[in-house]
Amino acid sequence: QANPDTIYGISFAKLKLEHLPPELSRFKKLKTLNLEKNKLTEIPDFIADFEGLEELNVGKNKLETFPIQICRMNSIKRLILNRNAFEIIPDCIQYSTQIRYLDVYDCPLKSIPNTLTELKYLEEIDMTGIRFSPTFQESWLKKLPNTKLVFDPPCDCMD
Repeated sequence: QANPDTIYGISFAKLKLEHLPPELSRFKKLKTLNLEKNKLTEIPDFIADFEGLEELNVGKNKLETFPIQICRMNSIKRLILNRNAFEIIPDCIQYSTQIRYLDVYDCPLKSIPNTLTELKYLEEIDMTGIRFSPTFQESWLKKLPNTKLVFDPPCDCMD
């Protein structure tokens, strides 16, 4: 049996999980955790205890609210949340200070918090699959001039 402190990456991709096994909490040294393509509706609190986690992929799950634990994780660099059901990214995202890449492709977002402008290492946000107005897109291109913002062509459906 492997020592949990020697494991740096775990994938639970495509296992149709509705909950994460509590044993996962033992792997404190994780750098990469792939939970994509499951049926998770929430993420357990212990996820915030992974102090060195740099990449978290919870794309294509059933998250109806943004996993607030992420706000306590200041080592995350790649955050993949695409194809989930949450509509709001909370202001506390600003505390995930190391984020470089944020993927919210095809999430039904109503807006984006201004606190994203506090993320000084942010290099790219993928917002394809979300319909935003030309005004909204232009305002964000100005707010984050050093960040690559990937939008679908604008529409007149959301401000």
